[in-house]
Amino acid sequence: MQSIRSSVDNARVTAGFCSILGISLMHFIRLNRLNHIRRRLCDPNSTSTVSQIANDWGFYHLGKFAQDYRHLFGERPSMTLSRYRAPPCWKRDGVQVHWALQRSFRKPMIFHSL
Repeated sequence: MQSIRSSVDNARVTAGFCSILGISLMHFIRLNRLNHIRRRLCDPNSTSTVSQIANDWGFYHLGKFAQDYRHLFGERPSMTLSRYRAPPCWKRDGVQVHWALQRSFRKPMIFHSL
């Protein structure tokens, strides 16, 4: 069986994409990747770091990634991560104790869960 090949070249695909959506194909791909990263950062069950998630989606220059992310979403990736993930806690007498208090006090203050 012969393989069917499209007669449309890359320049036509790129021009068509730009004329329909108003952005280039590469810009669309970058926006798509940044949105996937945001979804992973907002996942409270994920244990990955910002660097790991960015690398998984092909962003290896983390400074440029953070700049693009902030330009698109208006906040740093680490802020998104911290807002959606609970800090690690441990329990004392069945009550959760915040991780920051574990290090700063000999007898940690206890926060009761609601």
